[in-house]
Amino acid sequence: MIPAILKAYFNVSEVCVTILMNTVALYIGSYLVSGPMSAGVATPQSKPVLVTIPKIMKPSSANMGVFIAILVVLAVIWMTYKTKWGYKIRTVGTNPAHADYAGIDSKKVFVGAMLLSAALGGVAGCIEVLGVHGYYLDGFARDLGTNGMLAALIVKSNMLFTPFVAFFLAVLKAGAMAMQQATSVPKSIVDTISAVFIIIATMDFVIGLHNRRKLEKEIKTETAPNQKEKGGDK
Repeated sequence: MIPAILKAYFNVSEVCVTILMNTVALYIGSYLVSGPMSAGVATPQSKPVLVTIPKIMKPSSANMGVFIAILVVLAVIWMTYKTKWGYKIRTVGTNPAHADYAGIDSKKVFVGAMLLSAALGGVAGCIEVLGVHGYYLDGFARDLGTNGMLAALIVKSNMLFTPFVAFFLAVLKAGAMAMQQATSVPKSIVDTISAVFIIIATMDFVIGLHNRRKLEKEIKTETAPNQKEKGGDK
């Protein structure tokens, strides 16, 4: 809610605030599993949970959480394209000023959408804790949010293609260590591939921005003589 309110009412970049607040959340989690919620072992972690998500491909960590994630993705896509609130979210995301003009409270919708994204992040964390570790492990979610942002960046926030790219990146990350052990190829090659994706996505944005500025400059150049002629006629 904090990044949402700062963005909606003070126009503070939600990307910067959420990235910075990730560190705050990590330190709070570290304090809890090292103190009040500590299991009393060498590694900072909580006590084992009583309920876990069944594994489906032992001895790997794959579990039924995959199907939960698929259901959540389908539910969010349906909500976004088939419900009134989903229409409001898409309208506010496209043009907040137009949404306000049409009678939609853009600030309220934005805060609600950010809270929904926080809930989805909580679902992902629960799947990781209940299905993979069986307890809260200090730092288990590090860089997961960054990988999600990368997946959205590659497909330009296209909700239909984001799950497929996210799955591809997950396969790369999960298989990096096994690839290094089996083929002697360093796992850093996965980071290199991810970096190439980021460069390609960023270059596309830069080229689009350059073309838009070029078009604006051409329009100003074309309209300047007409304005002078009108001024001379007067």
